Amino acid sequence: MQPENIRISLRPRGGWEAIDLGFRMARVWWRPLFGAWLAVVVPTALLLNIVFWDSLWIAAVLTWWLKPLFDRVALSVLSEALFGRVPRLGETLRKLPSLLRTGLVGSLTLYRLSPMRSLVLPVLQLEGLRGRGRRARARLLVGRELNLGFGLILACLHFELLVTCLGLLSLIWIFLPAGFGPSLWDLVSGWFVGQSRGTVALGNGVLVLAMSAIEPFYVAGGFSAYVNRRVYLEGWDIELEFRKLARRGASPTRRVALLLALAAVLLGAPEGRANECSEEPRAAKACIESVMASPEFSTLRSVELWVPKGAPAAEEGARGTPSGMSELGELLALLFQIGLWVAAALVLVGLVRRLLRRSTDAGRAPDDASERPEVALGAAARPESLPLDLVADARARFAEGDAIAALSVLYRGALAYLRDARGLGLPASATEGECAALVRGRVEDELARDFDELALAWQRCAYAGRRPEPPEFHALCEGWRPRLESPA
Repeated sequence: MQPENIRISLRPRGGWEAIDLGFRMARVWWRPLFGAWLAVVVPTALLLNIVFWDSLWIAAVLTWWLKPLFDRVALSVLSEALFGRVPRLGETLRKLPSLLRTGLVGSLTLYRLSPMRSLVLPVLQLEGLRGRGRRARARLLVGRELNLGFGLILACLHFELLVTCLGLLSLIWIFLPAGFGPSLWDLVSGWFVGQSRGTVALGNGVLVLAMSAIEPFYVAGGFSAYVNRRVYLEGWDIELEFRKLARRGASPTRRVALLLALAAVLLGAPEGRANECSEEPRAAKACIESVMASPEFSTLRSVELWVPKGAPAAEEGARGTPSGMSELGELLALLFQIGLWVAAALVLVGLVRRLLRRSTDAGRAPDDASERPEVALGAAARPESLPLDLVADARARFAEGDAIAALSVLYRGALAYLRDARGLGLPASATEGECAALVRGRVEDELARDFDELALAWQRCAYAGRRPEPPEFHALCEGWRPRLESPA
C-alpha cells in the first residue's frame, strides 16, 4: 500500500465517519464492485440450489455461510480501486484462487460468526501475515473498535433481512392477484414450514438479492474502518505531508535553506527540564517528583461513574470493564425494555379495540339501515329483490351457461343471510375481501369457511374468467341451501 496513491483524503476520522466513507466508496465504484460480486455469488447460489434441489433450505444456509468467501472478492476490488487502479472483472476473477488461501478456512469455521469479520478481513487478505503475527496484528487494529464492529454488523443485518429481504417478499406478494399464489406468510416462512419447492426457491432468490444489495457495503465499511485505524497508528496523513514537503524541497537551494532553518530552531530551543536532573540513580526519584510537581503535570480531573449497589470500587470496576462494552450492554438492555413495553402496549390496545368492537356489534340492532348492503355486485340485495328459491334459481342460471349470474345470486343471498339472519353489519361499499374479513371471527368457523369459498369462486369467475366446475358449483349450492331456505 502506497499512501501517495490513495484516492481519498487522508486524515483521522471517527469510527462512524470512516464507515460512512466506506459506503461512499462502494457507491463510487459500484460497477466493478457489484459486477465482480454478482459474477461469483449468482453462479454459486444457482449451483447450490441445483445440487440441493430436494432440500433447498440447505442451499440457502450454505449461500449465507459462504459470505466470507464472497467478501474477499469485494475487498479485492475495493483495495485496488482505493490505491488508484480500478480492476476489471476478468482480473478479479483470475485472482480468485489466490484469495482462497488467505485464512478462508478459519473465516468459514472458527470466526464465521465474529462481529469483527469485516474489520479483520483486510488483515487476513492484504497484509499476508500468518499465525501469531496475524492474531497480534488483528488485535492491535480492531481492539478498540468492538462497538463499531457490533454496530456495523447489526445495522447491515437488519437492512439485509428486515428491510431488503422482507421488502422484496412483500413487493412480490402485493403484485400477486387476490386468491392466487402463496400468501405473504408462506413466502416468509417457506424455509421453515415445508412449503412447495417453487416457494422456497423464490425465497432463496430473494435472499441472494438482499445479500448482494447489502453485503458489499458491509465489506466497504469494514475496509474503510481498517484504513482509518492505520492512519491513526501509522500516521499515513503525516507521512504523506512529509513526502509532499520532500518533493517541494528537492532542489539544492531549498535543501540548504531547510537545513539552515532547522539548525536555527534547534540552537535556539530552550533546555528541557530533563537536563536539570542528575544522572545518578539515587537522584532520579527526586528529579521525577520535581518534574511532576510542575504546573504542566498538576492538572486534576474529576470523573463520576455509576455502578450498581454492592459492586466493587468504581476504579476497580472501571479497570475490569472493556472500553465501551458496559455502555453497549446498557443500550441493548434499554432498547429491549422499550421494545417489550411497546409490544405490551400494542397488545393492550388491540384487546381493548376487539372488546369495544364486539360490544358494539352485540348492541347494534339487526335492522340498522346504515350498515345494510342494499346493493351488491351491481344488483339489489334486499330480500324482496331476490328470488324466492335462491338455490334453484342459481342452478337454473348455471345450467343455461351463465355462471356469473348464478354465483351473483348465491353471493347476494349469502350477504342478505349474514345481514338479516346473523345481524352482521356489512357496509354497502365493502369489497369481497373486506366482507370475508368482517365475517371471520364473528360467526362460527364453518360458516366463515363457506363464505370464503363462495367469495373466492365469485372473484375467480367475475374477474379472472374461471368458471367453476359443475361439482364445485353444486357443492356450493348444497352448502348454502340450509341457510338460504331458512326464514330471514
